[in-house]
Amino acid sequence: MLIRFDFDPRKSVQAMAYLLSKMQGRKTDKVKLMKLLYLADRDHFLQEGRPITGDDQYAMPFGPVPTLSLNLLDGQFGDGEDADIFTYLQTGDHEISLRQIPEPFGLGESEFRILDAILERYGAMDTWALQDFTHQLPEYCRMFRPGTSTRIPFELLLEIYSKGTLFRHNRPVVTSAMAAHMFCPFDRSETDL
Repeated sequence: MLIRFDFDPRKSVQAMAYLLSKMQGRKTDKVKLMKLLYLADRDHFLQEGRPITGDDQYAMPFGPVPTLSLNLLDGQFGDGEDADIFTYLQTGDHEISLRQIPEPFGLGESEFRILDAILERYGAMDTWALQDFTHQLPEYCRMFRPGTSTRIPFELLLEIYSKGTLFRHNRPVVTSAMAAHMFCPFDRSETDL
């Protein structure tokens, strides 16, 4: 079974904007923002059964990265749905700043709670210290191969962090909370699946 979620570009933009709104000067560099968003998605998935953004996470040279969020931030999101990112965020070289706070935020209570916890734990870290920290994460160490970008499967996160409760007999245990948000390759009208 492959655990996948539908990417929500609006939630991605709102999560990035929320993180920036809480940071000194309402700005940071792209590497740090992507690391904070990765950690928030990972922790929300582990605690609530789904990532905040629904993004795919990849092990890349600068550490784990929510790739579709990075593409969105770089103005390279493929399907024309840019979620008005540049209404809210301003990019310049490697620095990202908050231009405008999305009103209203489309994030839920659990998402704000996780974003706040990530900021409290890692927000004050220097970018390169945070990058070094994420290079030590077990999921990154297991998946990164120099010269490539490799998907970090959600199944691996369950194997590493659930202490056997959500990964048994070498298989993930998909909760109803996960299933409700997972990408389904079948037509949702199929009742016999």
